Amino acid sequence: MALAVGLMSGTSADGIDACLVRVTEPGVHGDDVSLEVLGFLTRPYPADVREGLLSLSVQGTVQEVCVYNFLLGRMFAEAAEEVVRGCGVEMGEVEVIGSHGHTICHLPEGRGLHGRLVSSTLQIGEPSLIANECGVTTVADFRLADMAVGGQGAPLVPYLDRVCSTHALANILKANYHIVIPL
Repeated sequence: MALAVGLMSGTSADGIDACLVRVTEPGVHGDDVSLEVLGFLTRPYPADVREGLLSLSVQGTVQEVCVYNFLLGRMFAEAAEEVVRGCGVEMGEVEVIGSHGHTICHLPEGRGLHGRLVSSTLQIGEPSLIANECGVTTVADFRLADMAVGGQGAPLVPYLDRVCSTHALANILKANYHIVIPL
């Protein structure tokens, strides 16, 4: 069993969601994985941060994106620490933090640019800061990795559907089925 923290901030910019889960190890065929939610919290953004994030998505400068990237990285780390502490767990017991970040632009259908169709996405909330401040391996850029291989930027949805599916569906998928999430 492993403890993991998940972090996310939606485009509504209401705040940061943090969840501490216990993940059981998969069986030989990738089945028998389960998630147990140990704690969850939403840390609302202060009004000025929320306004800044909403503005950033529409008319932000490169400098503002840079500053907000680091600001959110620190705020995400604080949310991770708070949810872990609220469950009476030490951060050293957490094996991994997964951070979706905060999407400021998502163009999965792409735009024409210099004769090419370019799909793109941009999330902020610097994962290096989260890892450094929490002292826990932090994985991020899930949308980027999915889009790099031709996806729409929602790579965890099919995986979580599988993990959380009914036992009958899990039995159908037993035949040496492995999912790799490129990082």
